[in-house]
Amino acid sequence: MVLYLEGCGFRRIARIMSKICGKTYRYQTIMNWIKKAGIRVLKEKSKQEQMDAVEMDALYTYIKKGAKNTGLDGSR
Repeated sequence: MVLYLEGCGFRRIARIMSKICGKTYRYQTIMNWIKKAGIRVLKEKSKQEQMDAVEMDALYTYIKKGAKNTGLDGSR
């Protein structure tokens, strides 16, 4: 993945991986790996965004309730 992000093409990555691992890799295999990694990143990113929104909402509700019960809203 790092080689791809650095600008290497699929064929070059396949050649490098083949030399490093001593096993033959085709560029289609590398392309599939990178595609799957991208899908995983997008899924994790969407989970992160959903979680942040839920946590912010829960925190807001808790502070709002606490403010009314403790007099922090300026009404006392």
